[in-house]
Amino acid sequence: MQHRLKYTLILAALPLLASAAMAPTTAPTAPVPAVAAKLSPQIAHIAATVGTSEGHTLQTRALAAQQLPYGPSPLAARFNSNGQVQVYLHYDAQQGAPAPATLQALGATRILTSPELGVVQAWVPASALYRIAALPQVARVTIPRYAVPARNLAPIGARPREGSVDTQGDQLLGAAQFRTATGLDGSGISVGIISDGVGTISG
Repeated sequence: MQHRLKYTLILAALPLLASAAMAPTTAPTAPVPAVAAKLSPQIAHIAATVGTSEGHTLQTRALAAQQLPYGPSPLAARFNSNGQVQVYLHYDAQQGAPAPATLQALGATRILTSPELGVVQAWVPASALYRIAALPQVARVTIPRYAVPARNLAPIGARPREGSVDTQGDQLLGAAQFRTATGLDGSGISVGIISDGVGTISG
């Protein structure tokens, strides 16, 4: 009789155990304000959504964007398949950089310290962002400053003598004679123009 009762209780508990295993992990407890203030808005959002469906979607989209030909936006956070995010740990020169062993104990890898910039670059688990920000040596946690990749876009060729009339400057500078003598007319040269508008022109 006791064995039957034991088996009945085990069978009754199985659905509860299964549902608990399938339930999404809850987000980490919010840190104290002093720690939260160290996180940039992007990093704070990542830390706050760890273990949630939103956090999973954020990481999945980031990994997909990193596979694009030109990569993700230089303003976007970078993840790896281990759930780590690449960060800059800014530190105060008087405090000194956090010790690599301390960061490794919190799951950080590929740690690079730059005394010139006052930052430590590392890949850290998203779930450890609050604990890393709580280190006294860490002043701020941000994403790195990624370079903008050069894109081999076909230049827009110049269109010489565009418009219905030539300006007076064309004649004063002897541009016509120069074009005739050299055969150069500006074709294939891209020109950038910076203007603050026409609001300052009177009349």
